Amino acid sequence: MKWLLKILKNRTFILSVVIFILIVLLLVAGFRFGWSWERQILGFIIILFLAIIYLMYTRLQAAKSAAFLEESIKSQADKNILGTRPDKQGEIEQLKDQLTAAIEALKKSKLAKGVSGKSALYALPWYMFIGPPGSGKTTAIEHSGLEFPFGADRIRGVGGTRNCDWFFSNSAILLDTAGRYTTEEEDREEWFAFLDMLKKNRKKKPVNGVIIGVSIADLFNSSMDEVENHAKIIRSRIDELIQRLGVRFPVYLVFTKCDLIQGFVDFFGDFSRAEREQIWGSTFPTEMQNDPDPAGIFRKEFQKLYDSLMAARLFRLNSPLKREERRKVYTFPLEIKTGENQLVRFVEKLFQQNPYQENPRFRGFYFTSGTQEGVPIDRVIQEIAKQFNLPQETIDRFDPETETKSYFIREVFTDVIVPDQNLVEHTSRMATQRGLLKVGVFALSLILLIIAIIGMSSSYISFRNDTGEFRKILQKVEMIRWSNESFSDNFYLLEKYRQHLENFQDTPFMAGSIYRGPEIVQEGNVLYFQKLKPFISTYLYDDLLTRRLRDYLRNDPNIYRDQAYNYLRAYLLLGTNIEKLIGSKSENEFLKAEILALSDTLLEQRFNFAYQATRNENLRSLKTIITQQISYFIEILGSEKYHSEDMSSVVPFESDEYLVSQVRRKLGTPNIYDVYARIKREGSLKGQPFTIIQAVRNQNTEIFQSNFEIPSIFTREAYESYVKDEIRNAIKNPDQDDWVLGVQAGELPQEMRDEKVMEDQLWELYYQEYTKSWWNFLRNIYIRQFDSFSSTTNAMKILGDFAESPYRNLLETITEQTRFESAMDRKTRNLGEKLGMERSSHPVDREFQIIHQLSMDEGSNLSNILGQFEMINLLLESLEVEPESRTAEYAANVIERRSGELPDAMRMMRNSLRGLDPRIQQNLFNQPILNCWRIILQRTQIYLNQLWEREVYNVYRMTLADHYPINQNSITEIPVADLVRFLQGNDGVLWGFVKQDLSPFVKESSWSSKTWEGEGISLSNQARMALRKAEEITLGLGLKNESNLQIKFSLLPDLPVPAGIVEQVNLMIDGKGLEYRMGRPRWEEYLWPGYSGSPGARLEISTKQWGYPPLEFNSQWGWFRLLDKSQIQKVTATNFDIRWTFLTETAPEVSIRFKLRASSNYNPFGGRNFFNLSLPRQLN
Repeated sequence: MKWLLKILKNRTFILSVVIFILIVLLLVAGFRFGWSWERQILGFIIILFLAIIYLMYTRLQAAKSAAFLEESIKSQADKNILGTRPDKQGEIEQLKDQLTAAIEALKKSKLAKGVSGKSALYALPWYMFIGPPGSGKTTAIEHSGLEFPFGADRIRGVGGTRNCDWFFSNSAILLDTAGRYTTEEEDREEWFAFLDMLKKNRKKKPVNGVIIGVSIADLFNSSMDEVENHAKIIRSRIDELIQRLGVRFPVYLVFTKCDLIQGFVDFFGDFSRAEREQIWGSTFPTEMQNDPDPAGIFRKEFQKLYDSLMAARLFRLNSPLKREERRKVYTFPLEIKTGENQLVRFVEKLFQQNPYQENPRFRGFYFTSGTQEGVPIDRVIQEIAKQFNLPQETIDRFDPETETKSYFIREVFTDVIVPDQNLVEHTSRMATQRGLLKVGVFALSLILLIIAIIGMSSSYISFRNDTGEFRKILQKVEMIRWSNESFSDNFYLLEKYRQHLENFQDTPFMAGSIYRGPEIVQEGNVLYFQKLKPFISTYLYDDLLTRRLRDYLRNDPNIYRDQAYNYLRAYLLLGTNIEKLIGSKSENEFLKAEILALSDTLLEQRFNFAYQATRNENLRSLKTIITQQISYFIEILGSEKYHSEDMSSVVPFESDEYLVSQVRRKLGTPNIYDVYARIKREGSLKGQPFTIIQAVRNQNTEIFQSNFEIPSIFTREAYESYVKDEIRNAIKNPDQDDWVLGVQAGELPQEMRDEKVMEDQLWELYYQEYTKSWWNFLRNIYIRQFDSFSSTTNAMKILGDFAESPYRNLLETITEQTRFESAMDRKTRNLGEKLGMERSSHPVDREFQIIHQLSMDEGSNLSNILGQFEMINLLLESLEVEPESRTAEYAANVIERRSGELPDAMRMMRNSLRGLDPRIQQNLFNQPILNCWRIILQRTQIYLNQLWEREVYNVYRMTLADHYPINQNSITEIPVADLVRFLQGNDGVLWGFVKQDLSPFVKESSWSSKTWEGEGISLSNQARMALRKAEEITLGLGLKNESNLQIKFSLLPDLPVPAGIVEQVNLMIDGKGLEYRMGRPRWEEYLWPGYSGSPGARLEISTKQWGYPPLEFNSQWGWFRLLDKSQIQKVTATNFDIRWTFLTETAPEVSIRFKLRASSNYNPFGGRNFFNLSLPRQLN
């Protein structure tokens, strides 16, 4: 199967098939239309010419893509140069030249030319090398055995790959992403642009694989938390590549620096070059790559490597070794084993399955060593020393004079990674998109081929059309073998086969004596039975059905006695007791139901059917087809004509007699529950479930909704037409199912011989479940929430109609279905109660007495309920025609005073329906009131939004939003009077709206919604933040209780820095000046805005040597603009340090310092963001 898929994916094969189809079509056309050979040969030449043009086009496209790749890399480098400081541009220019030279060398290399000349960048496989810096990735590449035309030195990247290193070989291009081991926000967009460029220009294989390089010593020396953190970082990089590139690529896990495990060099030191170039690790086949437990696979393969080390240790110890070398050789496998848990945890987190996105393919893991440097770790000796409190042994570094060798690297690259370049595949979403076109072309070609064949064979097919088609399917059916790959295909094939058999049975196949329809059907059904029987046997009879019986014997709590009884009955009908099935319609129906239920379980286990069927049309059709096949199979098995002596091929299944006896023993003798289960099971098959549509008598179905259905046996119709007779028959003939348990009538328990006891218990079981079903039905009825005010009003009008309310239909229907007492019985019972005589009512009537009372309107409860709904309807009708402000007033009254039609109706419901199930009361009677409350709140919300936008937001937008100080960058300013008018606490624009219109719905202390019945209007987070900010500004400007803006503060000058340069500092605020000559400073009081002087602020300094331009702002907000040029440091709530910096090209920097003391804790001197007020257009 794999080789076939590989061939079908081959572009050359597809092209050959297309050419073949075109040639066949040409031959057909020539034959049908009498074309000459010259014309047909010309057609052949044209087809070949088009094929050659296509091949040339693909080569040109490859070269073009490679050129675009090269140009994109250079373009990113140029952008990087332009965005870098001038002193760094030369370095990046040099890196760009190196990268360009490496690409040119690759294009001129021998292998690149052999592949595709200038298209080397496109044709060669690309691999990403992921891992922390210093983990030995570069060393692994240098010893990979690949040829590097530009040398094996790394080429530093630029642009989107500026934190990466390039390695260009004749066989592959490797990109070491060590610099992106952690996310770099500064070049994130450039990196994504680089990946998008790869996806665009290497559409099929943006990258061919990812190599994970991690030092084994780092993992061994890390805690489990650190190991998990390493794995999470690397997994995030892999997920990033999968998401951006849209492909699933093989991932190779390479553990580097294995020489740092004590004994590695001593253990493998005598290996030859060829032995050192081989693989030490494991490469997984496809089925293992898709295993949901990669950590478990890794542990198994790791154990195999460990076992091989233990075996090799014996041979190595037989070699002449020094004492210390012998110790190291002996402990080396143990050293490897001590790190197993860290490695398993690393693999588990790295390849953890994520059901919400594509997962990487774990291709294999490999242990390598590039150079022997550093200090080896000796975990075994250290652990022994720790256990016996011995001093830790000092481990020497590798001798620098020792010749370094590479171990187990070369063949990882040459024999696995590079040959695997075609394993990359698109993610399921991308594959679906790209595959649709291919499937369409292939399907179209296939259809054309079929048409051609039909055209060539029209005379033959017209003569024996049906038999020819049937023989083809017959041949395929004879080849059916059941396996996971052929599961669905076999069923589709059997369905075609079954349809042909039905056609033969309905109409004669052919006139004459050559073919006889009934004979074909009879022999075909035998073959059908023989081919489907292995599936039924393997997956249902011997697996699921037998397993359920064994689980019952093991006391599985999920399998009840009646279920086990049914499983045994089905088991026997298919096997030992097949004679009960033959000719019995009821047993056939029972067996179909049981086997189809098992097939549903099979679909769920095999395909996760409940989830997948909602997304996959093929699975939904597959279930229908499986149902048809199983039904047809059971019909054949239960047909008398297939059990004669000459039809011995249709044989039942072989039952496990020991299993049957064990299950029978545990089930014991038949009991009343078995009889009741049979009655219920067979009765449920005789009618349709009872639904909400029937409950409301098919009227006003748009108001009520429910997905709950009552089995048909728990209806009065079934009670009258079936249940009473069945219970009566069961009492007279209780042993009718005794063959299942193998019990004779004389062996029945005493309770089943006493007709009175049996009758009472059967009715008790029936009435209990009857009552439970109807209560559950009521609990699952909901009143639909309508979207508009008018539809809600109309719904309340319908619900509150005294004569035609759907509540009457619903309650009357429930009453009819749950009332078993006759009118005479009720009158007799009522009379007996009046005379003091006790007379028990029917158990179902007693349970539903409150529903019956509502239905009969005893105590006028229903009338009161409908009256409340009518009042609410009138309320909604009046609110609908009145202004929206009236709706808001009503909603405010409900929230603040808990008065009005809705609260009154809710209180009445809870008082009058106190004895009713709370869930039913909530869903059926309270919910309409809450629906009306929601629609009123929706209209209120719309009104408040409109009022807010008209009276607050538009004023803010036109007078404040685009001007200083709200907009710090604006050159125009807000007149102080406008700001006061907007923020004044008593009757300003904003707070006037809050107090008059918003306060009934919002708690001003927390800006959260006030609610009734848990629901109120909505305030968005942006609106809450804006109101809090407006409150802060109002308090800071002293406008909470004042109508004039006056901010009092004091200033105290401080010595400038550096000292000795400034002679005098002059500060002027709204006409009031402060002059400081470096003497003893004193506090100066100010009032802003200063209404007596000219508005504005000016800060000027005088020096002996230099001249500094003053800071001057001549406007009403000049003081705050001057503050914007300073650095403000808050000391306390009222004290601040202010610093202004003066600097020119010829003069040194001078800092002018002041201390500011505000008159209140609420002040506007906290910083530039104080006036950062942004109001949303809407409140929610």
